[in-house]
Amino acid sequence: MMRHSGQKPFSCSLCHKMFVCRADLNRHHRRHSVSKPHCCDICGKGFIQKSDLTIHLLQHSGEKPFKCDLCSKAYTSRSALTKHRILHVDM
Repeated sequence: MMRHSGQKPFSCSLCHKMFVCRADLNRHHRRHSVSKPHCCDICGKGFIQKSDLTIHLLQHSGEKPFKCDLCSKAYTSRSALTKHRILHVDM
């Protein structure tokens, strides 16, 4: 229920980013880990999760698989498309 209240009581001790639930904070803590086993063959950037590397690789390829069904604008990530779609709410 807290997710819908807007409260974010869990704080990262390293960067102070706030989270709604402890599970999100724990997942975020892994981002501060020094071990980043998934590396980009193009630029060498390392990632903790393979899914983050997959999204990163789209930046190099120029592929934008997430398309807005209202204006056809395209994005490399679902989260970027979600943020974009908020713009259409006021239209």
